[in-house]
Amino acid sequence: MIVCMGKVSVRLLFALALVAGACSSDASSNDSSSSDGAAIDEVEPTSTTVEEPDALDVDDEVAEEDVPSETADLPPTTEAAGELALGLLNGEEIDESTYEAVFAPAFRDQLGYDDFVAFLPQLTPLGPWTVDEVLLESETELTRKVDTADGSASFVLQVIIEPADRLQISTLFISPYAPPPELASIDEGIELLQSDGELRLLIAETTSGECEAIHEVAPDEQAPLGSVFKVYVLAAVVDAVAAGSVAWDDVVEVRDELDSIPSGITQDDEPGTELSVRELAERMISISDNTATDHLIDLVGTEAVITAMADYGHSDPSRNDPFMTTRQFTILKFGGFAEEWVAADQDGRRAILDDVDERDLPPLFSITSVIDPVSVNDIEWFASPNDLCRLGVAISADADALEIMRINPGIADDGRWASIAFKGGSEPGVLAAMWFVTDADGRSFVLAASLSNEDRLLDEASGLATMGVMRDLVGA
Repeated sequence: MIVCMGKVSVRLLFALALVAGACSSDASSNDSSSSDGAAIDEVEPTSTTVEEPDALDVDDEVAEEDVPSETADLPPTTEAAGELALGLLNGEEIDESTYEAVFAPAFRDQLGYDDFVAFLPQLTPLGPWTVDEVLLESETELTRKVDTADGSASFVLQVIIEPADRLQISTLFISPYAPPPELASIDEGIELLQSDGELRLLIAETTSGECEAIHEVAPDEQAPLGSVFKVYVLAAVVDAVAAGSVAWDDVVEVRDELDSIPSGITQDDEPGTELSVRELAERMISISDNTATDHLIDLVGTEAVITAMADYGHSDPSRNDPFMTTRQFTILKFGGFAEEWVAADQDGRRAILDDVDERDLPPLFSITSVIDPVSVNDIEWFASPNDLCRLGVAISADADALEIMRINPGIADDGRWASIAFKGGSEPGVLAAMWFVTDADGRSFVLAASLSNEDRLLDEASGLATMGVMRDLVGA
């Protein structure tokens, strides 16, 4: 499940319900979406990548004597991790020391060795599994379409390696595959999205530096963003760098009191671990890392984020005041404060946040097991599609920010675009995405969308896939 602010980057392996109903399920995913997490991811949205890791080289992070020779000899690529995953599906055994060497601590915290090996026999009878198609390949992620032995079903097999400071598998996930929708037009995509929830959308050409609408649905309505709000945090960091108060290579120490829930990996770093502002920003955007986000908010201050919203064209920054960290959001929504928050005025909400800051995070399971939306129109971060379009135009003018936003394209294309900048976000009942894309002729476009449903969960994978097809129809 994608929860909170983007894709949960450490998801329980295989989610056995998928296997039980795989051949008849109409659930679909043709990429790794999350949109992270929260977390679109996180959604997050979605494909989750991290810029330029050195490699999957377990020797770099695990003492040699603790690593079986077959693990130490793995080629240092995502392809090696993908082959390991495929081998496990096909009945290859993995001992506990190899499991601990290859898989990241946060993954193992949620899925211990005994549970891991107990899952595998429920999948191996469908094999031998074969690779049909590579859907996304980067330095840190390999997403493949794989087929069962009899060809009766196809799945998406996704492997994500953590950044260069860890070099272990943080996500191993398999879900039913269905091809992206065949849309004759963007209008068909709009209708399909509207069948799942309330849609606010803007598709605009931005070559001139302005948002010139091509397609729009309630483009001025404030809508829940999930992890897309993190682009405003990035904007505040960009402003701080421009002002000289922060530098991209400044070092920030990880602090336990700023830990948030996954998606992300920073919550697993030891207190005192030093990360650069750039590293935190890359984690925040590319894998929708909530703890990295909260460290950046702490660095620049919540007022700086609200100011950035105004400076980058947000039509109603007060909707997000007082501004929540991801940790506060989680405790508010899943820690029993929802009704109190909804009923409070602005001053009351500030007092609630003070109270929340003294509370512990709720157990992760109590969040990932949520099956109904929780106050998606009240406890969230908000912007309109037009706000996001102006943000996309402004933030892409900064070379560092654009490079960071290009790490994870959300959904890979087939060469349609010369540049894809992306941030997605989701929680139960919310799916949001923002793309800033440029073609080979230098024409640029923004697709900004928020889909929400107060009453039931969204089909996040299908929704993001639909948005991705719509993106690739723009300007064609």
